Amino acid sequence: MRETLSFILDTARRWLRRHLNRESFLDGLKTFVWVAPLTVLIWVYAEQEQEATDNGQIAISVHSADPNRIARLGQRSDEWILVDLKGPRSKIDAVKRQLATTTIPVEVPGGYPVGDVQLATEYYIQNAALFVNNGVKVQNVRPKTISVFVDTYTEVQLPVTPLDGTRVASAVFEPRTIHVRGPTDALRAAQRDGKLVAQADLATNPELIKPGQHEKTAVPVVVPIESSPFVTITPRQVLATVSVQQNAQTHTIDSVPVWLEGPATFLKSVDVTYEQPFVYKVTVSGPADQIQQIIDHKTIPHATLSVTSDEPMNVTQSKKLEYRNLPPDVTVSKDVRDKLFDYKITPAQRS
Repeated sequence: MRETLSFILDTARRWLRRHLNRESFLDGLKTFVWVAPLTVLIWVYAEQEQEATDNGQIAISVHSADPNRIARLGQRSDEWILVDLKGPRSKIDAVKRQLATTTIPVEVPGGYPVGDVQLATEYYIQNAALFVNNGVKVQNVRPKTISVFVDTYTEVQLPVTPLDGTRVASAVFEPRTIHVRGPTDALRAAQRDGKLVAQADLATNPELIKPGQHEKTAVPVVVPIESSPFVTITPRQVLATVSVQQNAQTHTIDSVPVWLEGPATFLKSVDVTYEQPFVYKVTVSGPADQIQQIIDHKTIPHATLSVTSDEPMNVTQSKKLEYRNLPPDVTVSKDVRDKLFDYKITPAQRS
């Protein structure tokens, strides 16, 4: 046994003397220098390409396939969709980075009817280019459907009038009308609320507030719904030829009654309450003869509170009143016009 062990040790020493020299050691070190990093890279790549599952949150944007129609999310729909993502870890991470700054477009078919419709989300999300191009599968899309409101466009021509005609004796605008294009539903609501108007803001040019005749001067046109989505207005300014009066008379009305306005069937089913049925100390200004009409009670202005069936119930809310039945060229002061009026809508308690 001892002789066998001695033989093995002698054999090992002879092999090491033949192979473990300076040249072979350097060759082995050189091989290690390039093989080791490559091995690490291969391991990292394999780790990144390993299939993984993760969850994600996707922001969507809807539009209609028909250029003559509008599609937007319904009142009870959220722009966020929750999903599960499956694919290579590196691809999932890349997709999630892009999702932080982008939205997934959802195209509503042009044949869908006008109004609220339900749209399945899974097809649009799963086939979005962002996921397909990165080889990432989308699973467990929720919610499965979203509410989408489809509307058409309406186009109207609005006559241009002065925004504040208190001291304007006469005004001519070129062009006399402007073109407004927007969602039918929005324009219908604006017309009902008295906001579908085009008014030239003469005050933007200090010269136009000086008494006398002023020839063609460019002024911007203000349309109350101009900031609403999908609304376009052309042109945005007109040429004004105006005659400004020397003086205007100011008068304070002690109280103006508040009138309630809304869909008849809706008003029968609710109670609209507010603390005071009057607005007090309403300042108006305009030509002296027209102000006298108010002083003599020949013309009695009123303030209109317009309500709609889509307003929330059982909560106090506020909005501006619209002052009507004013004599020609008489306006209500801006601070009064901008004052908010509090009211509450509750289900009718009638026996």
